[in-house]
Amino acid sequence: MKNKELARLFGRIADALEIKGEDTFKVLAYQKASRILDDLAEDVETLVAENRLRQVPGIGSGLASKIEEFLRTGKMEKYGEALSGIPEGLLPMLEVQGLGGKTIRLVWKELGVKDLAGLKRVIQNGSLAKLRGLGEKRAANILKGIELHERAQERISIFEAMTVVEEVLAYLGQNSRFRPVRCAGCGRPWAISTSWPAAAPRTAGSSSPGSPAFPAFSAS
Repeated sequence: MKNKELARLFGRIADALEIKGEDTFKVLAYQKASRILDDLAEDVETLVAENRLRQVPGIGSGLASKIEEFLRTGKMEKYGEALSGIPEGLLPMLEVQGLGGKTIRLVWKELGVKDLAGLKRVIQNGSLAKLRGLGEKRAANILKGIELHERAQERISIFEAMTVVEEVLAYLGQNSRFRPVRCAGCGRPWAISTSWPAAAPRTAGSSSPGSPAFPAFSAS
């Protein structure tokens, strides 16, 4: 199903338009389209094939034509148009807690910020706090959001980590020298994300995992 992919595209168009300072109604229209497609239970490709797409509440001719264009060509002209002229490093800034399109536009236009590194710099030199509508407290909260974002990038979901760990465990389990083999570190069943899951084998005659004969494997 292309529903989620289209939802992301329309959401990104809305973000780009907001950063550019486009009309609020346009931004809201693309945000609404993103929500509709994200919540749509039926496959959008089926709706197009059966000529029922325009029957979906909230999907008018304009949005329908863009969806059909993407399904037909794998591209959407409006997407490229919306992102044109925006520095590549601005859109990822939306992933930082406390940062929205309007604030990103402000720091871009007023301070020349084009990425997270630039944003950290203007926070640290006090420039951000001096902008109208921000102040020191807001600047400090944005810095915390950046730090949280950076820490999150160092972690992966437990499901991704355990996929790697299970492959390592299966490989080691084929060798009698490394039995039993267990998962150690942060790769615990109840963890949501992890930095250092490890497959820690016990070598023959060894009572401790990760012995010099076979060190623990990191899945990060």
